[in-house]
Amino acid sequence: MAPAEQVSELEIAEAKAEIGAEVLDVKPASAVTLAGMKKNCCDRGFVKAGGNGGADSHGKPVKDPDYTMEFHRG
Repeated sequence: MAPAEQVSELEIAEAKAEIGAEVLDVKPASAVTLAGMKKNCCDRGFVKAGGNGGADSHGKPVKDPDYTMEFHRG
């Protein structure tokens, strides 16, 4: 079993934006899953580019309404 992975606020925001590009809106805490998977699985070669993976997301993005706008504004 792989150890837990630490992700930065920027990695979380980028993962949330990537999920948003697929017309899905999640709260930042749910984007942590994708950020961690990318860092732990993709960057280390466990999943090849274009490969398939899955993650479960819970929660409503309305809890953090300014998060996305602040990220895209810089």
